[in-house]
Amino acid sequence: MHDRTIKLWHTQIGRCLKTLLGHSHWILGIAFHPKGQILASACQDQTIRLWDVDTGECREILRSPRPYEGMNITAITGLNTAQKATLMALGAVDYKNADKNPRRKGVY
Repeated sequence: MHDRTIKLWHTQIGRCLKTLLGHSHWILGIAFHPKGQILASACQDQTIRLWDVDTGECREILRSPRPYEGMNITAITGLNTAQKATLMALGAVDYKNADKNPRRKGVY
């Protein structure tokens, strides 16, 4: 099931101990800190979340900066659709089309 959650299980009794919520897309990978208290999860939403294993709380959200974050390309000319889509994937905003795709408002 792809419910965008992480489940922590007690393997000896087969019981789910915690469900970690917060990612907005598929989770691509997880890794425990060597001491076992922190879990890192990488997601298709372009974030890495650091979780406290004991509490289930998200302690930090990491995201690499996107080079065109917030750049307004609404009135730009001379670019084709694919070029605009590439700029938007890198953080640019097309306010004319923002209501058609809410992810393009600069917030993931």
